[in-house]
Amino acid sequence: METIDCSECAGCGSSGVDWTSLAPHDRPSQAIARASQTLVAPLSTEAERHAALDRVCQALARSAYTSYMALAAILTWYRSDQAGFLAFAQQCADQGLLGHLLAWAWAYSHEDPARLVAQVREKDSALAEYVNAQAEWYEVVNHQAPGSCGRLERAHAPV
Repeated sequence: METIDCSECAGCGSSGVDWTSLAPHDRPSQAIARASQTLVAPLSTEAERHAALDRVCQALARSAYTSYMALAAILTWYRSDQAGFLAFAQQCADQGLLGHLLAWAWAYSHEDPARLVAQVREKDSALAEYVNAQAEWYEVVNHQAPGSCGRLERAHAPV
């Protein structure tokens, strides 16, 4: 079983480096595409593959530490299926599950990676309702414009 060794990473701050400044405006889809290329490159090192996955986590988390830690836990859950993690990351990006929204989704899933992955895959409407309610509350409490946190689109029931 492959594990992630974070001892030499500048990612989540364990090395004293502010990870939020490494790639703050990286678009998730671009980071995912670059990571996919890095993972299949025959000469890429483990450090390069780890850095590519870290950039994906940073792009999705959008400087929200809790979201970054959720993604780190999900990446660990995927273990050696890094392509599976990138597919999950792309689903998050496609659905707009970014930044604080991702942290609220993680809380809704009771910090269970399998549960969150299934909910995202299924476009769970209860997840969307919970996340959107948290976003509205956050915007009101922090005097932000409505919609500034983003919203998840609710899945429509089949007709």
